Order: sequence, then C-alpha cells, then structure tokens
Amino acid sequence: MSSVSPEEIALNQDWVSAIPEAVRDAILRRLSGLSDSCNQLLLTASVMGSEFELSSLQQQASEIDEVAFPESLNEALASRIIGPLGPGSGRYQFSHALIQQAVYQEIPPIKKAQAHAAMAESLEHLHRDSLVQHAGELAYHFAGAQKVLGSDKLVYFPLIVGEQAIEAFSHEQAMVHFNNVLAAKEGMAEDSVIAAARFGLGRAQTAVLPRHELGLAHENLSRAFEYYASAGNTAKIVAIAFEFYAPQLSEYGLRTGGLVEKALELVPADSLDTGRLHAYRGSILGLGQGDFQSARDSLDRTLIVARQEGNSALEIRALITSAQLESWNNHFEDGLAYGLTAIEKAVAASDLRGEVTARY
Repeated sequence: MSSVSPEEIALNQDWVSAIPEAVRDAILRRLSGLSDSCNQLLLTASVMGSEFELSSLQQQASEIDEVAFPESLNEALASRIIGPLGPGSGRYQFSHALIQQAVYQEIPPIKKAQAHAAMAESLEHLHRDSLVQHAGELAYHFAGAQKVLGSDKLVYFPLIVGEQAIEAFSHEQAMVHFNNVLAAKEGMAEDSVIAAARFGLGRAQTAVLPRHELGLAHENLSRAFEYYASAGNTAKIVAIAFEFYAPQLSEYGLRTGGLVEKALELVPADSLDTGRLHAYRGSILGLGQGDFQSARDSLDRTLIVARQEGNSALEIRALITSAQLESWNNHFEDGLAYGLTAIEKAVAASDLRGEVTARY
C-alpha cells in the first residue's frame, strides 16, 4: 500500500489550497494530453498518496481492465508524471508532490471519500495483524473517508501515529494528530480517547511551545489527569504527574501540587510510583513553595523507595533535588554531600544526564 508520511497526512489539505493557479493549470494541461485510462490511473494513485505500490494501485483501479492497465502505466511513466522508486521494488511515486495534489484536487469530494474508504478498508484487512506499523496510512485514509465511514477509526489511528511521532521527536506532527482527534470529538463527553489525546498533546506542547504558551500544555495534562484519576487509572496518573516534572512546567508547580497529592492517595504506599510522585512533590514544595521540611520528608521517602527497588535513576534524581533543596536553605555541607553522592551514583550508573545535572 501507499507510504504516506506524517507530514503529508498533516499538510495534505494545505498543499491543495497552496498550489498556485498557474502551476495547477500547467499540470492539468500536461495531463490533458494523456488517455482517459491513464488519467483514471493517476486519479486513483493520487488518493493513495505521493508514493504507492503497483499491486495496490491495480487492485484499486478497478475501472481499468487488465489489458489497458499496463498500457496506461507505461503512458504515465513515459510522460514522467510518475516514476519507479527503485529497481524491482514495485513501488512508484509522483514526480512532484504538487502534481499528486493537483490530480487529487480534480476528484469530486464524495468520490474522493469513497476511494479513501475503499483503500482504508483494504489496508485494514491486509495489515490486520500489523495495524500499528501501518497506522500512518490508515489514519490518512480514514480521515479522507470520514464522510463515508464516520469518525470511529478517524480518532483511533491518529492516536497511534501521534505517539509514534513523539517517540521520533516529531512533536509538531504529533500536535497535528492529537488536535485532529480532539476536533473529531469536539462537543462529546470526556472519555478515554479524549484523555489520551490530551495527554499526548500536552507532552508534545511541552516540548515545542514557547514559554508564554505552556499554559496550554499544563491544561491538557491536567485535564487528562483528572479523567484518569476519576477512572482510577494509576499508571496514567503517575505518567502524567511525571510529565509535570519537566523544567518547562516548573512555574505551574503550585497549580500541579494538588494533582500530585491526589495521585499519592491512589497509588500503593511504598511503591515505585509513590517514590516517583514524592520526588516531584519534594521539588514542588521545596523549590517552588519554600516548605523545606515537607520537601525533605518527601525526598527521604523517595530515597527509601528507590533504594528498596534498586532504581538508580530515581535515587539520583532525589539526590540532586536534595542537593538543591539543602543549598537553597543555606545547608551547604548537606547540599554538598547530596551532590557528591549524586555524582558518584551517576558515574557508576553511566547516567551522563544525571551526572551533568548533579555537577551543575
């Protein structure tokens, strides 16, 4: 099936409106010299994306008979509208993205939706055992098929693609996918899909938004937290609380503190999750609110849990925060001791980030 990049999925409609009229007319004049069957082949290919597999194209171009198909393909190749991606790969691509979009624009909306629906269902059946690996293509086609198939699959696959984009550090693209999910669910009651989209969007926003817009990230993370807290999903609660620890969101510590307290009520005592939450609580209380003793108590709890569980990363984090807490309260000898221990532990664990932070 077609290989559609996240960028193409996100920007597809922008390309359509961005094609200069003179360029579009030049492309269409070039196509007007081709046979009807060749143009039909190109129309079908344009729905598949800028790249496509020949076998899939032949399957979807049912209007072209078996005799005319190879002739139409050769005509398209000879005109250099499309070309092979590699020798023997069976994959082809449009020679320019604007050509694909100009052709795509010529398809009436309902036929376009029907074509996307056929391709989406074909893809879903073909890759039924590996849907995650093909989530990008599926998201693209189910989005185009919304008028025919509805929005159920429209929200499912973009969630997967959004998470994949975050893992690939493509945070801007992740924001597009999660926003698409929220747009499709607009006006509906908060549910697990909306919460997942808010969680993903908040993480992506934390990574890329300028400081004055980070309130949006905090709001999305907080709303996701509230949903998961009401649903009793402790794993998600802890994961979101951990996101609040990002330095970019430090100024929202006062607003986040209540959520962390709620999370601590929901997780098992002395669990690793409890240790992680206390690490963040110690940071909020000690470095954000100036409550030394409460912060010290939380960080001590974290150190106990981290050592019981053998979690060096959590121990190093608690030691670093302890060094900062003690130093900020003029307990310089204690601060130095915590800092040196953090460096020692980080070096032993080959934790370069922890070592740099501890030395800083």
